[in-house]
Amino acid sequence: MNRNRFFSLLSGKFHLEFQVKYALSLYFYGDSNDWLKFYIMTHEDEYQRLSFTAKRFIALRMSIECLLKSILISLSKKNEKAEDIYKVARKSSHKLEILVGEAQNRSSNKYKICKKDTLERLKQMDALSINIRYDVDFKVKYKKQTVPELLMEKGPVFDTVLSDNYHKLLISDMQYMSDKLKIIQNKRFKRHMSHRASRMDEIEDYIKQII
Repeated sequence: MNRNRFFSLLSGKFHLEFQVKYALSLYFYGDSNDWLKFYIMTHEDEYQRLSFTAKRFIALRMSIECLLKSILISLSKKNEKAEDIYKVARKSSHKLEILVGEAQNRSSNKYKICKKDTLERLKQMDALSINIRYDVDFKVKYKKQTVPELLMEKGPVFDTVLSDNYHKLLISDMQYMSDKLKIIQNKRFKRHMSHRASRMDEIEDYIKQII
C-alpha cells in the first residue's frame, strides 16, 4: 500500500451525501437546543397565564421534535440521499411517534431510540396537538376535561402541560436521546469529518438545493 493510499484511508474520502446529512443533523440538533434554552429561560417568568404555560410546553415539544429529526437523519441508510431523508423528516411534521418509528426502522435494531415510557409520553404530546400553542385551542382542550378531572386537577392537560413531574420526565428522556444521538453520529459520520472544514461551501450549496 503506497503512502497516499494509506493516508486516504486514515482520513476518509469526501462523501458529499454523508457530509450534508451530518450538517442537517447538526442543524436540527441546534434547533433542539435553542427551543430547550427558551423553555428553561422562561421557567421562572412571573407571567404565568395558562396560555403562556402552554407555549412553554410547546417549546419543550419542539425541542424533542428537532432532536428526533436529528436522530432520524443520522440513522439514514447509506444509499438514502440527503434530500430524501430530509423530506421524510419534514413529512413527519409534528408527529413525534412517527419520527420515532421512522428512526427505529432505520436503526436495524442496533439502537433503542427511546424507552417504552418515553414513547408513551410522546404519544400523550401527539394527542394534545401542537395547536395548543394558540390560546383558543388550548382553552378548548382545557375545557374538554370532565368536571371530575377539573376538580381533581387530573386529566389530559393537567397530566401533561400543567404537570411539573411530566416536564421533568421529558427532560430526562431528552438526555437519554441526546446521548444516543452522539453515539450514532460518531458511528455514522466520524470517518467523513476530516474534509469537512475545507468543503463547507460545497455542503451549504447542496443544502440550499434540497430545502
